Amino acid sequence: GDTVTASLFTVPHSKYDDLEDIRKRLLKCYKDMTQSRGYKQLIKTLEGCGSSRAVEVTWSLVNGFHPHIHVLNFFEQNLLLDHQFIADTLFNLWSDVLKKNAFDALSRKAFGCNLIPSTKASIEAVADYFSKSESDVNDADIMGYLKYIKLFVLLSMLKGAKSLAGKQNTK
Repeated sequence: GDTVTASLFTVPHSKYDDLEDIRKRLLKCYKDMTQSRGYKQLIKTLEGCGSSRAVEVTWSLVNGFHPHIHVLNFFEQNLLLDHQFIADTLFNLWSDVLKKNAFDALSRKAFGCNLIPSTKASIEAVADYFSKSESDVNDADIMGYLKYIKLFVLLSMLKGAKSLAGKQNTK
């Protein structure tokens, strides 16, 4: 295709909410949205030719666990001039399913939708971002800021800290 949209779908929650409950409800909202008449019409009108999604869980001291979905949609036509229309439509569709699934309203700042032209550089940048792993996060990122940590990075850190503590106790 000529254009890719990179979208971020999340749900309002607090650090006291149960992770598994929020994750299940997030996935239900995404399924409801993608099966809605409005979403199907948007994809058809814009000549959608495929998509890829990744569910990610980050963690922070302020918000606790934060499950969200990264989605790439691929389109046959160049949509760069339609960016605001696409972002507004996806935000409205997402807001509708959140309301139907008993979530509070989502801030527009918490929703992301970017259009990416199909150039070699932009495709490589998107591939790098979507394939980031725990090895891409260094200690300064985690210890210096403690902003958002991917779940598996956190588990890896905790496992590493536990094994280090165990080694220190055996000396």
